Amino acid sequence: MGIRIAFAIAVGVLFLAFVLDFGSPSIESESSDLKDVAIEAAVERNRNVSARRVSTPSNTKTTGETSQFESDPEPERPRFKHFERGPDVAIRTESRVKYGWLDKSDATDRILESAANTGRGWVFGWIQVAPGFDRDVLAAEWFESGVQVIGFSGEFARVRFPDARNSLEAVVAQAGVTGLGIQPSDAKISRNLKSPKASFSGELPVLISLMDEDVNGTWRTNLEERGAVVGDWLPYARAYSANVHVDAIAELADLDYVSAIEPVEVFQVLLDTAVPAMGVDGVRTYDEVTGTFSGVTGDSTPVGVIDTGLNIAHRDIAANRTSICGGNFYPDEGGDGRFDLWSDFQGHGTHVTGIIAGNGTGESQLAGMAPGVQHIRIAKVLDRNGTGDSVTVANGVRYLLGETDCEWQLTQNEAVKQFILNMSLVGHGVR
Repeated sequence: MGIRIAFAIAVGVLFLAFVLDFGSPSIESESSDLKDVAIEAAVERNRNVSARRVSTPSNTKTTGETSQFESDPEPERPRFKHFERGPDVAIRTESRVKYGWLDKSDATDRILESAANTGRGWVFGWIQVAPGFDRDVLAAEWFESGVQVIGFSGEFARVRFPDARNSLEAVVAQAGVTGLGIQPSDAKISRNLKSPKASFSGELPVLISLMDEDVNGTWRTNLEERGAVVGDWLPYARAYSANVHVDAIAELADLDYVSAIEPVEVFQVLLDTAVPAMGVDGVRTYDEVTGTFSGVTGDSTPVGVIDTGLNIAHRDIAANRTSICGGNFYPDEGGDGRFDLWSDFQGHGTHVTGIIAGNGTGESQLAGMAPGVQHIRIAKVLDRNGTGDSVTVANGVRYLLGETDCEWQLTQNEAVKQFILNMSLVGHGVR
């Protein structure tokens, strides 16, 4: 039963995604003012976080109201390829991707030069693995040569190269190595930042992805010494949110420990009617006497919504639930940010949650796809204008990836993990 309703909701989410991508071509032109407000808010948040040192890799507390991450261990990182990014900017040759800067012929000299410039005796870089070779076996052989593997992304390995010619030549000679080298700075910069507009005193909010974790805060300190205003740490992305001046982007991209620099995206609410198009009423029956649905209703499927908040005073939301819990990940809005988590002045989060799990208490024909959902989780990542950014969204996702519990209607409920997460948003760059 849970699988069937999860599938139904997932298809509905795909329908909404289609609307997001193709339904409103004029959205960006109509919302430029709100985008500027959201970008300015992202810049200000980075300033505040930098000043307070709220978020660091060793203490993963978020800027949200919830305190779960202050003491709880990190949830296990999902093992999907898209959580590991490889080097960008490639030339496709035949069926494989060929990077000029990974050319083995002069790799040793180029890596040694870069390692000498760091002054540490080693440098971050990449190794490209040939098809058919066991990555773990190769990693063990590299380790014997003094090359430490940090992680893999498909055919690419993030590594630490030693400042030692013999070690590098041993790796170059391996049959399982297609190429190795140091990613050039231009390949690390998102094309949306190649010619950005100067904004808010020349500062732009960006995400700076790192080659490795920053356990001791070394790279954060170095970025700050170079003029960046460093904000939140996003552990799943292995990235810092930061404000940088336009003319400093190239300098930061030239640092070997930086793997990518890209703009903080601005997200806005965007929604169209999905339930009538899905024919969900064909798998459930409404009982006029009890005012409830039977059949495939989603009662075994906890859901999470990442949006503007949730109006728990709405009877279609609050009635017949086992628990409704949430966290506020948007900076305080005039002192009432926490209040808005459960009021939803903008209304979009309540609308979306109603489409997913509205129980039809008011009018049965307006019930959502899964009116029997017992556990609802909400992450407020957008303000009352319906705007937020990559960092607020990422913190909300992080919250909902783990098990959550709370006190609901005077009863402490057991922790549950959401089977379905929904974001009905559209993203814009800083340009």
